[in-house]
Amino acid sequence: MKKLREPNKTLINFLNKIVLTLLVITIVSWGLVTYIIPHNIIPFLQVVFLKYQAKILFVAFLSTFLLVLFTTLDFLYFSKNSTLTNVQMRYKLLSFSNSYIEDGADVFFKIFDDSVRIEIFFNGTTSDEEVLGKKFSQWLKLPLIEYHEQHANIPAIYILGKTPERKDGIGELLDE
Repeated sequence: MKKLREPNKTLINFLNKIVLTLLVITIVSWGLVTYIIPHNIIPFLQVVFLKYQAKILFVAFLSTFLLVLFTTLDFLYFSKNSTLTNVQMRYKLLSFSNSYIEDGADVFFKIFDDSVRIEIFFNGTTSDEEVLGKKFSQWLKLPLIEYHEQHANIPAIYILGKTPERKDGIGELLDE
């Protein structure tokens, strides 16, 4: 199934290359500053290392800072379990429930990687549950995949998300 949000693959590859480059620069520069320069391991380069020791230390701090920054951005925006995406979806769901669902209804929602499951126990306060599912779909800009009506103690269930890929049933039957 497709994810709710399709990230830009070029941007993700570029960011991963930056993080990898910064990791290598950080390791090399901190290795130079903390071990190689003080212990005079490479004597013929020691003069150059001592001459540029302050600049190497600055590069080590800068690359460490940028590594932490880009790794955090990678996690927050492009991770499978992005916290920002979940917070945005929760805000949309809460604002919808405050706008369209009457008081007295119990609303529960669960955000998955490729869909959102909303369970509502109306307590007899909503007349048309199907229209509410359409409003959910419009508000969240996600297609309504499944809908189950409320029965006795079972809440109404709305499942929204990207529709699964359609398979060629005739082609699969002919292949067998």
